[in-house]
Amino acid sequence: MMREDSGHSAVSRLLAHVESGSQDGLDLLIPIVYEELRALAHRHLTREADGHSLRTTALVHEAYFKLTGHDQVTTRGRAYFFAAAARAMRQVLIDHARRRRAAAAAG
Repeated sequence: MMREDSGHSAVSRLLAHVESGSQDGLDLLIPIVYEELRALAHRHLTREADGHSLRTTALVHEAYFKLTGHDQVTTRGRAYFFAAAARAMRQVLIDHARRRRAAAAAG
């Protein structure tokens, strides 16, 4: 029988805590998943064009802000949380690229 490791278990418990109405659940969750989110952000950034100005930590933080306030992110479990984080990171990168293009075109 396979056991869920303590990191996975803690994430699942915190997601359930958030689902039950906890306001501080995501704040408690982030320190546990931070390194996984950084690795995910790093993978996204390696696909970006050279000279990209957004850094790994900034991408993680921007994605976190996109995730807060979205109940579905926490109520659907660990896999959904990381999929939503990946989508949020992609959207941050798209928004960042659009702003850079607009600034270059204006200047």
